[in-house]
Amino acid sequence: MSGLAKVGIGCFILVAVLAVGLALVAPKLITKIKELSEDPTKLVVWGLEKDDRVEVLEQNSENQQVRFRIKKTGEELTVDLKGTRDGKPLFTNSKGEEVRLETNDSGEYVLVPVANENAAAEAPAAPAAPPAAAGSGQ
Repeated sequence: MSGLAKVGIGCFILVAVLAVGLALVAPKLITKIKELSEDPTKLVVWGLEKDDRVEVLEQNSENQQVRFRIKKTGEELTVDLKGTRDGKPLFTNSKGEEVRLETNDSGEYVLVPVANENAAAEAPAAPAAPPAAAGSGQ
């Protein structure tokens, strides 16, 4: 048997194994995708459970809210999937303050108060200096 025939048979066997594997996995995958697409809180919980830096505490599908804890800091946050700000989900800390959840350079979660972002954006500009009188100081 030639080398080309052996490669062809090997590729056929590989494709057949992949097809059988896909046929076994596809129904479960389709069911999971359908379940997650029908309830956005389940999708968020599924994603948070994959992150070892957080622990899911509570899921409320009716209100579309998920409460979780950042393990390193112990801070508890609630994400409200109904409300967004600038296209991003709203996070509320345990004090009821809106925060953004970001990561620093070392991959740790950092809470950024939304009030500080708005205050910086809405802060009045510094008053302009009065014009100097013509001919003064010469």
